[in-house]
Formats: sequence, structure tokens, C-alpha cells
Amino acid sequence: MLLRMRGVEGTIVPPSKVIAAAEENGNILELDK
Repeated sequence: MLLRMRGVEGTIVPPSKVIAAAEENGNILELDK
């Protein structure tokens, strides 16, 4: 099961970009439930 995450603009963000952003920012992103 893939988790879908939303960016600031509410668009669906690819998991690879989400992971890259999380590592780069060092922040924990909220999952889109």
C-alpha cells in the first residue's frame, strides 16, 4: 500500500520527492489520511 502525501498546494506528491524533501529538511511530514 502506498501512502499518498499532499504538498503545500494540495497536490499529490510522489513518494520519492516526499522522502527527498523529508531528508533534506529533516522534518517529519504529515501523512494524508
